[in-house]
Amino acid sequence: MKSKKIIYFFKNEFLKRFSAPPEGEAEYIRRQLKETKEQIEIAHLNFNDASDNDMISYYSYMIKAFEVKYNSLIKRAKELNISG
Repeated sequence: MKSKKIIYFFKNEFLKRFSAPPEGEAEYIRRQLKETKEQIEIAHLNFNDASDNDMISYYSYMIKAFEVKYNSLIKRAKELNISG
């Protein structure tokens, strides 16, 4: 029974995060692009300050993940002819 609750929770969280936002896809993509760019910058700053090998690895993976997300958003923006 516990596993069903966990699956239900993650399914609902997934749907909340990835369903169409109320303000429209174009505005959502613009906002996500801005936030993701800021996350990349913060991850770079933290990477430059990291001294522990584990933290260096962590921030390098975070940078890569944010860059993949950013590129995906750029691709979707181009598909929808979203500018600025």
